[in-house]
Amino acid sequence: MPVAIQVLSNPDGYPVSVSETRNDRAALSKVKHVIDIWELDDEWWRPTSIRRRYFRLLMETGRVMTVFRDLASDEWFRQEY
Repeated sequence: MPVAIQVLSNPDGYPVSVSETRNDRAALSKVKHVIDIWELDDEWWRPTSIRRRYFRLLMETGRVMTVFRDLASDEWFRQEY
């Protein structure tokens, strides 16, 4: 289930830092490298379609995570697998 997060992005819309919770405290983690980017445009036949831009990120902490920006609402989420 996606989890709402705070993301700071550059003018091109790429994430540069992501809010993470560590030891019950919020902390900003910097993005070291964008590994992959892809878009999902699904359920276009419904009144509210799914439009997302995904980013697979390598964080400075060494953690790899997937986040997406909902292109309809402009909100960011962490995708849990």
